[in-house]
Amino acid sequence: MASSRPQFLQRDVELVAQADGAYLARRGSVVRHRLNRAEVLAIGLLAHYGERRAAEADLNACLGGRRGTPWMDRVLSRWATYLGDGPPRQFDRQWLTVLNERTWCMPTKKSAEAAPASLSWLVTLTCNRKCPYCYYKVLPWDGEVAQSPADATFPMRSVTRMLDEMAQVGTADLFLTGGEPLLRPDLPEIIGQASARGVRAHVNTKFHVDSSLARKLAKAGVTRVTFSLDAASSRLADGLTASRGFLREAIETIGALLRENVPLRINAVVSPINSTHIDKLVDLCVSMGVPALTLSPYMEPAHARGLPRDGRKPFESLAVLVARQRTRSKGKIGIEAGSGEAFEGGRVDCGDRLLCEVGIRSLDVLPDGRVTRCRYDPAASDLIIGDLSRQSLMDIWTGPALAAFNAPAKERFEGSACGSCGGRDSCTSRGRCVLGARLQFGRLYAPDAGCTRDS
Repeated sequence: MASSRPQFLQRDVELVAQADGAYLARRGSVVRHRLNRAEVLAIGLLAHYGERRAAEADLNACLGGRRGTPWMDRVLSRWATYLGDGPPRQFDRQWLTVLNERTWCMPTKKSAEAAPASLSWLVTLTCNRKCPYCYYKVLPWDGEVAQSPADATFPMRSVTRMLDEMAQVGTADLFLTGGEPLLRPDLPEIIGQASARGVRAHVNTKFHVDSSLARKLAKAGVTRVTFSLDAASSRLADGLTASRGFLREAIETIGALLRENVPLRINAVVSPINSTHIDKLVDLCVSMGVPALTLSPYMEPAHARGLPRDGRKPFESLAVLVARQRTRSKGKIGIEAGSGEAFEGGRVDCGDRLLCEVGIRSLDVLPDGRVTRCRYDPAASDLIIGDLSRQSLMDIWTGPALAAFNAPAKERFEGSACGSCGGRDSCTSRGRCVLGARLQFGRLYAPDAGCTRDS
């Protein structure tokens, strides 16, 4: 992960040795992140050199071969808000003997973080498109771009406070989605404030981005724009957004973002409607110089709207499709399969794989600043666990409302198959899909979308 910013430890960030291990913390903060040995080495070397190349070379020399590279990737990704300007620090070789050998392994994805690694913010549920596969019952947009959507009521002063705390406690990523997030006219300002604090801002959009807006996003330091485009023909692209002229707008948007060197990824939702047309979409992306493309599975929305019946028939598996397109494109574009998340209906064993990371590694924020256990059911009041307009991020992360979801009482499962299941706690630890349980059984505490047992 290349960066033009210095990568020293910031002046008020320190590595702390305690009897039970090593911790990373900002002075004055109650949040301490436990590190393992390789993370300590990587951070210590970055604090000494202030840039990746030299630090990674020494880390690889310590660990042998290129075993240090994934650790450097993790440190630069996870601890971004703690890195930046700062004085070079002498590397403390005592860490090599203080830390236990058992701390070499990567942390399990199921390990709860001391503070969230990321936030996903539904900036608005208003949208100027009408995509049939959208997760949400979006609000129609018929206003002017200069106006803010009626439901986007999270005030800038609270946004700023949230960003300050994200930087303070080590929350490195802010995912801005919707609805259409760019309908909120101050979004470039929000992105700029995030970037200034070392928080990476990612935007998911189908907005028509002209040259002026592309320059604003580039100047703000947006980490990545993911633009959704499902087909390279007007008939399909316009039809799948119910927006006449969408393909033309999409091509103009892609060109504007690339000219401003904005990191860009195209996302296509693959269904039987467009699965046989992916070749043309890949060719369009390659011809325009798009660096990355994600092919994501179609998932039936939780609400009534969805693709027409003939759009739900089986089609070539996504893995096969991705492999074929990688061969066709001959390395000219990075192509990967997108996650189906909880709605793909696949079963998830109670291993290290997370089904849902909310409350374990991340939090979901609604357009008014309330925090929910599941952003895919934004109207559900019983999923609300806090309000960032009135509470701090850490008050919510360590509060009783989230704890009740993370460690629900056995009594909550009475009357469901989970009530007598010995795997209930393991199921919860890998991220229980509360929406999946509700959709199938009408209640939050029941077998979820990834249950591996008969219910």
